[in-house]
Amino acid sequence: MTEEAAAPVLDSSEFYADCKQLLTDDGIMTVNLFGRSSSFQSTVDKITEVFGANAVWAFKATREGNTIVLAQRTPTQPKREALQAQAVEIESKFGLPASKWLKVFKPIYVKN
Repeated sequence: MTEEAAAPVLDSSEFYADCKQLLTDDGIMTVNLFGRSSSFQSTVDKITEVFGANAVWAFKATREGNTIVLAQRTPTQPKREALQAQAVEIESKFGLPASKWLKVFKPIYVKN
């Protein structure tokens, strides 16, 4: 049960900095966080501190509370049209519902 899950074991700015260091220039770190956890915002704050507010994106939390967060080594702000074109390509190549995913995917801007 997700309500019994612990906060991430490796959840420090130093850990996320090490992750960023391992990425190529166009690399992306992907983590699964429990969006209903009290540590969620703290974790997002640490990731944003390391990667920058322009580099952190997330999918809407699932019914169970999981939130997939992505952090880009080199921040980009792709246009919605470009993302939609990539979603269509993913759907045609792999049969995955990428257009639906795009509807629940957006940048995260951490509160100051």
